[in-house]
Amino acid sequence: MAYSTRFSVVALALAALQHVHAADIFAAVDSNKDGFVTLDEIISHPSGMAEKHLVPMIKMNFPKADANGDGKLNREEWAAFTEMGAGEDIFAEVDSNKDGFVTLDEIISHPSGEAEQHHVPMIKKNFPKSDANGDGKLNREEWVAFTEMDDAGEDIFAEVDSNKDGFVTLDEIISHPSGEAEKHHLPMIKKNFPKADANGDGALNREEWAAFTDMDDWEGSALQQFAEVDADEDGFVTLDELTSHATAEAAKGEEEDQQYVEERFVPMVLAKFPKADADSDGKLNIEEWAVFTASLDDGQEL
Repeated sequence: MAYSTRFSVVALALAALQHVHAADIFAAVDSNKDGFVTLDEIISHPSGMAEKHLVPMIKMNFPKADANGDGKLNREEWAAFTEMGAGEDIFAEVDSNKDGFVTLDEIISHPSGEAEQHHVPMIKKNFPKSDANGDGKLNREEWVAFTEMDDAGEDIFAEVDSNKDGFVTLDEIISHPSGEAEKHHLPMIKKNFPKADANGDGALNREEWAAFTDMDDWEGSALQQFAEVDADEDGFVTLDELTSHATAEAAKGEEEDQQYVEERFVPMVLAKFPKADADSDGKLNIEEWAVFTASLDDGQEL
């Protein structure tokens, strides 16, 4: 099948199950809320992140990330854990001489292929911006800043921090001219900010910023998909908007897509929409949308 409505309309619904609540992943996995994540909490988390085929890799990576060997990960150790690929800490892998630092030469000469010829100029441009103390090498904190830089060589945190005080406030995020805080993102930004602000001081340091940016994939988020379906941009999705959107998307595909929407998707929506509409006002707010999209996964075949 070519472009399928099942993956444009229904897949957005499944994505919402993971993203729309915008929970801090670390906090979500920390089931007993003690500020640490254990191996058991990762493996038993209901998100499915520890599917059977991933468990061996998780078990291999966990002790590598547990720097103090206490059997649990704090946020800094969690950051190292989530950076790990197939059993490797990317920072440690690039640090070829194992001195605890990464140099420009180590990045460029690393056999991963990440420093292909067309990337080298950008790497050379970004490296000194990340090297905060100017010693010609990156520690782990500087490495995080380096990996956060966009293709134009900008440290996103530093760019949003308009008053250059080393912290990012909610106002700075919302007023940033990048356009990242478009109208349909604002509710999620306002909801996520206090969750990431661990010490409640109204500003995010770099560690809290990392948690904030970990909360959702802005471009692929279910909130953006909610906004796309919300045709009149009133902050709600009606049954008509949902079925019209699905029908319009199906019309762009093949006959099979149109048949799927007419015979399966629309009847399913008609059955599930009223159940998700908790206040029975005939429209879904973002919280009701999350319930609705989660219900589509119940017995849904993709």
